[in-house]
Amino acid sequence: MAPGATQPKTTTGVKQDRPQTYQLQDLWLLKMGWKKDSAEGLWKEAARKADIPEDKATLLPGTKAGDAKCDVDHILELQFGGITSP
Repeated sequence: MAPGATQPKTTTGVKQDRPQTYQLQDLWLLKMGWKKDSAEGLWKEAARKADIPEDKATLLPGTKAGDAKCDVDHILELQFGGITSP
């Protein structure tokens, strides 16, 4: 609050910038230690280990693993190709 003011005066200063979705996907793959050309196979292998049929596991586009809904952090959602809705 400004000196002598009775009401706080707030403003938005800066909007945080973030990488584009395709860059987030690349960062996620890098963090996982997966190369882009082998990522789909590694995703299917992880699904197999979780007893999910390979045909029900897709990394990109439309990341899924089985029929059940999956709750993920929004950052991960963006890395998988999700969007930010207002």
